[in-house]
Amino acid sequence: MKQKIVDSQSLFSFITKQMEQLSDGKIDVEAAHAQSKLAKNAIHLLVYEVNRAHVLLEIEQASSGVKFRELQDKIEAPIEIPSSTEQPQL
Repeated sequence: MKQKIVDSQSLFSFITKQMEQLSDGKIDVEAAHAQSKLAKNAIHLLVYEVNRAHVLLEIEQASSGVKFRELQDKIEAPIEIPSSTEQPQL
């Protein structure tokens, strides 16, 4: 199964797309609920990666004197999740 890289922007895009599909009646409430649980888990992983990167940079900063904000733009913590068009089974 091919995986795609996911960042916060693509995750937000997915969530808003699902909200639109729910509003338009293209997916039912149960499917939206299941997908929201998956999105919540992905968000938790993104938060974990950001916190981990922050700690690692603070450790590095303490030894090198580089400011964290200067390095913040260089941080990318993508998470790979399987891409699938299948609806989750409840």
